[in-house]
Amino acid sequence: MSFDLKIKLPRGFEPEVPVVELPPLKPDRDRTPEEDRQWQLQRHERAQQKARAEAWAPFSRSIPVRGMVVINEALRRAGAIYRGDSSPGRKGALPRGPAGEVDERKFGSNDGWLVTPDECAFLAERLKARLDGGGEGFEGDGTRALLFEVADLFARASHYGGLEVW
Repeated sequence: MSFDLKIKLPRGFEPEVPVVELPPLKPDRDRTPEEDRQWQLQRHERAQQKARAEAWAPFSRSIPVRGMVVINEALRRAGAIYRGDSSPGRKGALPRGPAGEVDERKFGSNDGWLVTPDECAFLAERLKARLDGGGEGFEGDGTRALLFEVADLFARASHYGGLEVW
């Protein structure tokens, strides 16, 4: 099981995809000119598909459950999330904590919770401050890299429609 963090983008949004320019390869003696042309077109299409996938990559992140446990702990230590009361609330409408913290239930299930742009900005600010301040307990390079990546995702989501947790 994993959690998908997806930035809520406006309808019709398309990221900028760079045009892929591949140098032509010398013709292969074992192919006809038409086969060679088709092979070059297929090669170019694969490169363009990879470029499209890379352009979309900054707008979502799939995180295994164990990774989400680490993220939740880092957010808790950063003072960015809190344990709200047990009342269910509407999706995306859980109250904020006394210092603006986000209810941790939004990161406790993959039920499509919406983390608003303001909440995303708050999470990014708190998590980055914690990591820049040392963030004891998160010294591993892979863990710190993941947390910085998630902080960047929160910051990016704050400029769009927030973040959905699936």
